[in-house]
Amino acid sequence: MTRPTHTMSGPLLCFALDTEARRLRDEPEAESGTRNGITLVKDGPLRVVLVLLNAGAALDDAAEAGPATVQILAGRVRFEARDGQGTLGPGTIVAIESGVPHAVTAEERSVVLLTLVAA
Repeated sequence: MTRPTHTMSGPLLCFALDTEARRLRDEPEAESGTRNGITLVKDGPLRVVLVLLNAGAALDDAAEAGPATVQILAGRVRFEARDGQGTLGPGTIVAIESGVPHAVTAEERSVVLLTLVAA
């Protein structure tokens, strides 16, 4: 399936996250794989990625070169980093310093918004 292209950089971008998440849920990849995602913004060092994680799916083992945030929009995820771990639900955001190894694993079907800044 090919998605319609969208502008990923510019002076002003606006996304309805609930609409984008619904689109991810409705794509065949959402049922056949462990995750489905779309890059909303790709501008210089900034990346904003919306990801649907099926239960048990994990984001790649991450220790980004730059700082990052993980915002949970729906579902529940297990977050682990060197300073601790916990279960996070909707409305939670975690900020991670550059180079800190961390893991995000969906305890149930979840939607997360990742913001990444390359160093």
